[in-house]
Amino acid sequence: MAARNTLTRIYQVEQVLDRLDALRRRAHGLLEMGKHLRAHRDRRRLPELRLAADEIDEVLLLTRVELAGAAAAGDAVAAVVRVTPIGADAGRWADEKPKTAAPQYQDLSIGTKWERRG
Repeated sequence: MAARNTLTRIYQVEQVLDRLDALRRRAHGLLEMGKHLRAHRDRRRLPELRLAADEIDEVLLLTRVELAGAAAAGDAVAAVVRVTPIGADAGRWADEKPKTAAPQYQDLSIGTKWERRG
């Protein structure tokens, strides 16, 4: 049983490291895009660049939580992640997000619980 738990933790950490590597590659690509936009004084794609940078920031934050879960493994019994959507589309986002986001946490050693307060 201990060997299985160790292999599970190794797998979880490898998955997080793969995500971190993908984030690094994406950030490098955005840096190159930013350099290209600056060199050509092209401001049309700046909103796209900002949005992509925000997405990287969000994924990095979630990846840090996953890494903490993988590191804690058997030591953690549960975690509550509370998200407060803000903006005009917040209601639809809150209805849809648990369906799309929660499965990515099912293989973690931390639990998830989505709450909808209305």
